[in-house]
Amino acid sequence: MRATGRIGGPELHVYTSAPPRGVGYRVIVALELAEGRRILLDRGFVPIEEKDAPRHEGKITVEGALLWPQETDYFTSEPDRAKNVWFARDVDLMADALGTEPVLLVVSASDDPAAPMPLPVTVNIPNDHLGYAITWFGLALVWAVMTGYLLWRIKRRTD
Repeated sequence: MRATGRIGGPELHVYTSAPPRGVGYRVIVALELAEGRRILLDRGFVPIEEKDAPRHEGKITVEGALLWPQETDYFTSEPDRAKNVWFARDVDLMADALGTEPVLLVVSASDDPAAPMPLPVTVNIPNDHLGYAITWFGLALVWAVMTGYLLWRIKRRTD
């Protein structure tokens, strides 16, 4: 998705890591689109020491993916609003905090040359088929050996 709008105002910082750069924060801001809608914009990753550094405000064009992450659960800590540290991207709570719609656009590219490092949405489906095959054929082999042993013991008892 490509969007053009204006950014500015407060930022939310979501504690995360981005190997190999280490730990830091995702920068979440409000993006006001041309038609007046306001949505959340995940601008990308900044290292811890750049958390409060000034960033571009004003008109911006971004490309990215819409995302409704399911990162919160019973064990997720509440955000520390005094220090502006969030521990998960809770779209509904962040939308309330920034006065936007509960829609999150995760940036993959931007026309801001000094933008935070994008952490685009990726699909990481591991290919573990070899491991599955080894497991299931191994279980089948053990079952066959144990069945053979049981039949051998039954035959030995009846002889």
